[in-house]
Parts: sequence; C-alpha cells; structure tokens
Amino acid sequence: MIIKQLGNPKLTRFARLISRVFGPLTIVPLVSIYILIQHTGLSNEGKLPLLLTLTFSSFLIPALYLVTLFRRGLISDLDMTDRKERLTPFLVVLVSQWVGVLVAQLFNPTRLFSALIVLTTIVLSIEVVVTIKEKVSLHASGVMILFFVVNAATEWRHVWLLLFVPLVCWARWYLRKHTVRQLVLGIAIPTVVFLTGFACMLE
Repeated sequence: MIIKQLGNPKLTRFARLISRVFGPLTIVPLVSIYILIQHTGLSNEGKLPLLLTLTFSSFLIPALYLVTLFRRGLISDLDMTDRKERLTPFLVVLVSQWVGVLVAQLFNPTRLFSALIVLTTIVLSIEVVVTIKEKVSLHASGVMILFFVVNAATEWRHVWLLLFVPLVCWARWYLRKHTVRQLVLGIAIPTVVFLTGFACMLE
C-alpha cells in the first residue's frame, strides 16, 4: 500500500526534479553511455560507432517510442505509472536494447564494455518478466545501474553515487509512484545481477 503523500508544495517540486534528473530516460542512460565509451578501454576507432549504437538503442529509440505512445494516449504518463501499461512498451524497449548489444559486438569492444552492457540488459530483461506480476521502480533500478556501471568502469572511484539511491527512492515514494516493496525490487534486481556478473568475471 502506498503511504499518503505529505503534500508540501516545495517538497513535491523537489521530488519531481529528482525524478526527472534521475529518470531512466535522462541522466542515467546518458552518463552510463559516456562512462562506457570513455572508461572501458575502447580504442579511438571504436568509440564513435559504439557511441552511436548505444545512443540510438538505449536512449533515442526508447525515448521517442515512449513519447509517441504518450502523445497518442496509449500510456497515461511517461513514467508508465500504471503497471498494466508497461509490458508492451517494455518489450519493445528491451528488443532495442538487445539489438544494440548485439550490434556493439561487431566492433570488437573490450571485455569490460561488453560485460557492462550485457548485465544492464539482463537487468531490464528480468524487470520485464517481473512486470507481468509486480511493478518495479525503474528510477531505483536506473540509479543502481548507474552506480555499478560508473564504478566498474572507473575502478570504484565514485562509490559516493550510492548516496543518490535513497534520495531517488524517497522522491518516488513521496510522489506516490511506488511502494517500498517496488523500490526495494528496483534496487535488488540490478544489485544481484551485477554482483553475480562481477563474481563470474573474477573466476
């Protein structure tokens, strides 16, 4: 059950700002793509095609698709607050993500680059399945993905990014977009996937 919103206008505006800045189609994919391109050991020749591949598959195509659905009235808002609206859009976005992952392999990326984009897409795949029965916070999931991608690519020099997790979760709860359970799911799924992936890479 979602706890009643507090109703403070200033807090509401702040929560909305946090939600927009750390949304799954704003700073999260853009920063992740930048870090992947600049800090995973890619050659200069490979950076541009991989940048274009990820920008289209992980950002532009999903964003344009969701905006189109919203303008046509097929989803009530860009956050897809209603879980029942999510499954088909999620599947389309997921296909775009996996196509991007497969195309990226044609440019001989580094092992770290490949691992991080595959793990990110596995997280999204799991969330699509979970969405059939339970709503998952994409904002919480996104900020966790950002945390793992940035730190894995920069030798864990940005652990402070973890501080944004409770802030984003608070914003989504305050705006009555998610229950605590849905936020925990958003944190847990990427955490389990990335830690498992990192453990496998060390073997």
